[in-house]
Amino acid sequence: RIISQSVSHNLDANKDDAKFIKSNYLDLASFVSQYIKDEKGNSLSLDNSLKIFGIDFDGTKHDPLDDARNLAKLYDAMHKNPDLLAREYKKVLAKAKNLPSPLPKVINQLAKGNTVTPEDFEKMIDEYIS
Repeated sequence: RIISQSVSHNLDANKDDAKFIKSNYLDLASFVSQYIKDEKGNSLSLDNSLKIFGIDFDGTKHDPLDDARNLAKLYDAMHKNPDLLAREYKKVLAKAKNLPSPLPKVINQLAKGNTVTPEDFEKMIDEYIS
């Protein structure tokens, strides 16, 4: 949206560059929020996401440049701490609301460290559909 607005307000803007950016960007905040959420399944603030990885927010919150720098730190921390990221993502999966049954039950069992065999999965499906 920002790119479209910028191009529409600046007659000298290169529309091809704007189209390229729009079709090749990654919304890093949305990407991060797929893996880290609060107990109710809501996206966390950047500050709270950083805290999960033991990082203090650097700069002024909601300042675009400071937010971008801190988001980059968060992304880096996600890659350097795959075990912590996996633990947080398991929480997200366990609380997911839009999974078809019996997947939530399977995920909850796995998140608790239990084993779910193919036979267990078949039994859960049979229980669900009967």
